Amino acid sequence: MAKSETCLINLRYQDGSEGSPSNPAKFRNQDFAQIKADCLRKGELFVDNAFPPNSNSLGDVPGLSEVKWLRPPAYCTDGMSRFDFAQGSLGNCWFLSAMSALTFQKNLMEQVVPMDQSFEDYAGIFHFRFWRFGKWVDVVIDDYLPTINKQFLSVSSKCQNEFWAPLLEKAYAKVCGSYADMHGGSSSDAFKDFTGGLYHCHDFKKPNAPSHDELWLTLSRATECKSLICSMTGEEADKLANTGLADGHGYSVTGITEVNSRAVRLVRVMNPWGAGEWNGKWSDKSDMWDKVEPEVRKMCFDRDDGEFWMEFEDFCSHFREVTICSETPNFLDGDFKCQWKCMIYDGSWVAGISAGGKWDEPTFATNPQYRIQVSVIDKEEPEDKNVLVSLMQKPLQEHRRQMKIEEVVVLIYKVPPGVSTNNDKYMKLFLKRPTRYQGFIEVIQLHSLEPGEYVIVPFTYEPNITADFVLTVYTKADAKISQIAKLLKRDLRTIKRFIQNSQQGRKKRVEKPRRKITAHELRKVKRAAAKMPFATSLAIFQSCNITGVPKSTRCAILRDMAKVRKAERRPPLNKTHKLKRQDWAKKYLKTDFSKVLWTDEMRVSLDGPDGWARGWTVKGQRAPVRLRRQQGGGGVLVWAGIIKDELVGPFRVEDGVKLNSQSYCQFLEDTFFKQWYRKKSASFKKNMIFMQDNAPSHASKYSTVWLARKGIKEEKLMTWPPCSPDLNPIENLWSIIKCEIYKEGKQYTSLNSVWEAVVAAARNVDGEQIKTLTESMDGRLLSVLAKKGGYIGR
Repeated sequence: MAKSETCLINLRYQDGSEGSPSNPAKFRNQDFAQIKADCLRKGELFVDNAFPPNSNSLGDVPGLSEVKWLRPPAYCTDGMSRFDFAQGSLGNCWFLSAMSALTFQKNLMEQVVPMDQSFEDYAGIFHFRFWRFGKWVDVVIDDYLPTINKQFLSVSSKCQNEFWAPLLEKAYAKVCGSYADMHGGSSSDAFKDFTGGLYHCHDFKKPNAPSHDELWLTLSRATECKSLICSMTGEEADKLANTGLADGHGYSVTGITEVNSRAVRLVRVMNPWGAGEWNGKWSDKSDMWDKVEPEVRKMCFDRDDGEFWMEFEDFCSHFREVTICSETPNFLDGDFKCQWKCMIYDGSWVAGISAGGKWDEPTFATNPQYRIQVSVIDKEEPEDKNVLVSLMQKPLQEHRRQMKIEEVVVLIYKVPPGVSTNNDKYMKLFLKRPTRYQGFIEVIQLHSLEPGEYVIVPFTYEPNITADFVLTVYTKADAKISQIAKLLKRDLRTIKRFIQNSQQGRKKRVEKPRRKITAHELRKVKRAAAKMPFATSLAIFQSCNITGVPKSTRCAILRDMAKVRKAERRPPLNKTHKLKRQDWAKKYLKTDFSKVLWTDEMRVSLDGPDGWARGWTVKGQRAPVRLRRQQGGGGVLVWAGIIKDELVGPFRVEDGVKLNSQSYCQFLEDTFFKQWYRKKSASFKKNMIFMQDNAPSHASKYSTVWLARKGIKEEKLMTWPPCSPDLNPIENLWSIIKCEIYKEGKQYTSLNSVWEAVVAAARNVDGEQIKTLTESMDGRLLSVLAKKGGYIGR
C-alpha cells in the first residue's frame, strides 16, 4: 500500500489462527518443518509422493518425448527478479506475467516465497504459499524439475543459478493438479492466489470501455497503490504482425511515466518469454529516445530481455485488456486515505435446503443471505463507491481444467424501514437488474449505497445446485456488517470485536506506566477473594474498584495470598497403547476428517465434574462452602456428535437406564438415526465415517453387527486406539459445555435443570468453534507420531 493512511481490516482472522498469513494451512497435510527435519535426520533427499516426479504430475502435456526429472544446482543466489526466468513450452504466460509483476512487491513476494529457504541444510524440499478460497495454504514440494535433453520443460533459469521461479511454478502446478492444468488462463487467477486481494479488468474493446485518459488515471492510481498489473493482446495476428508483439499473449506492466513535459505517456511492458519486444515508437531501438534529456534516456536499455517501453496510445491500440490487482480497493477511486473493512464468509448452496435458484423461483428466499448496515457515504463525491462484494466459487474438482463453474448471480436489496429481515417481502424489489455471470470463478461488484440496511443474496441461476462459495464484503468507513444466514452463525458483537482487535493490532503500542497497588488495596482484594472464592481475578479487582492492573499482576497477587490446585489428568498409557496409537495415526493420516462424525457420552452431575469445584481461599481462612447432598444427587448422561461445523444433538439418555449393548443401540435408533441421520442425503451417508470409542457397549459384537445392518461397517466405522480421549475432538466440546454450565461454581437442584443448562450451552457453541475442533485432527495425528504415541495434551 502506498500511503500509511490506507488500511484494510480483515475481520476473518486474528493473527496466528490457521489460514492467516503467519499460520497458513498445510496443503495436503504436509508439514514443511517436520518433513525437512526428518530428511536431515535420516540423511535423505525428499521425494514428494503427493506430487511425484512422473507423468502423473505432468498431466497430458502434448508433444513430450523422454522427460527426465533433475534437481537444480541452486535456489536463489542474488535476489529475485523478473529477469531471472523465461517461459518454457507450457502455455502459462498468464501465470508467469503475474509472477513477474509480483517481484516488484517485496512484502507480497516474501509471503508467497518464504525467505528462510536456501541450499544450506539442503534436503531437496521447498515450500511456497498461496491464498486459496479464503485462507493461506503452505504447499510443500520436492525440487525435481522436468527436463528434455537437459533443457527445462517449463520455466527456465536465464542465469543458470536462480531456480526459485521453476520451483514456484511447480508448487502452483501441484495446487492446480498438474503442469498440464496450468495451460491457458487469466492473470487475475494468479493475482488472487498470490495476494488474496481484489482485481479489476478493463476491456479496451467493450462499448463502455474507459477513455484513454480514464485508463491512464486508473494506472496511475494502481501504481501508487503498489498494485500488480498485467495485460493481454487480442487474437489479432494480422494486426500484430511485424510489431514484435505476440497475439493472445500475456504481458506484465512494470512501470508508467510521462516525458517531454508530460506531453508523452509511456508504459513499460515485460514479455514472460524473456525476449520478443515491441519494435514501434519508444521501443529499445527507437530514435525517439535521442530527443529526450539524458536522465530520461537512462530508462531505456537495448538488451533484448523482453522488457520494453511503448507509447500509451499504442498500448491501448495493440492490447485487448489490462488487469489490476491490489490488497485494497483504494486503487478504484484513488481515495488513499480511506479505510476499508473486509469480512470473509464461507458458505454453501445445498440442494433442497439453501439452493433456491433465481429471484422468480418460489424457493428463492432459502438462499444464503447477508445483511449490511451502511452508515456513511461521501456526499461530496457523486456516486461514491462504498461497498464492494466478491463472490468466489470453491470447485470440488482437484484439477483446474476440470473445475465445474456454476452460473451465479449476486443481488442486493434495500430493506425498507420497519421491515424485519425475517420477512422476505423486501426481496421483491432489488436495486438494479442483475447480471448473470457464466464461466467466472469470481464475481466482483462495486456499489454506491445510500445509508440504510441492505441484504446481499448470492445464488445460482438454477435451483437445487450444491456448491461451496466464499463471500467477501468490503465496506468503507463506518459501514457495519452482520449476517442473517444461520449456517454461518456470526453476530454484530463478534464482528465489532474483530474490528476492534484488528485496529488495536495496527496501533503502535505505547508502554504504559505500571500501576502500583497500595497496602489498603491489597487488604480489600484479600477480603473480596474470601467473599468471592469462585470469581475470576478481574471480577475480584473490579469489586474493589481497582482498574488498570494487568491480568498477570492480578493473578500473581492472588496466588501470593491464596492457592488454587487442580490435578492433571492423563490416560494411563503403556508401551502397547502407544504403539496402537501410532498405528492408528498412520492409518488415518490422509483421511478427510470433515466427513467423520465424532461421538461420545458425557455424564453431567448437579455439582460439577465429580462434584469438585475450585476457588480462591485466603490464607488463614477455611475453604468456601458448597451444598452437600447426602446421596450425591445423581446426574444426566448426554450423547452428542460433531461433524465438520455441525453439532448433532445433544440427546439425553433416559434416567435410570444403564447403557449396555442393547440399550445403546436402541438409544441410537430412537435419537441419532430417527432425528438426524435419516434426513441426510444418500451421498452424505455414503461418505460419512462413524467414530465411537472402545466403551464395552460400543465395541461389543452385538453393537458392531447392529451398526453394520445400518450400513456403518468396515471403513465407514472408524477403529479407535485404547486410552485415547485426547484424540477425540468432542472431548473439547464437553469441556466448553462444562465450563459454561458450571461457571462461578454454579450448582443445580434437579436433573431437569442441569439438562436444560446443557442444551442452552450447546446452542451457544459457534459453528466456527466446532469447525476448529474437527480441523485440528491433522495436527493431533502428527503430534501423536511426533511423540511416538504419547499423550498430546489436548
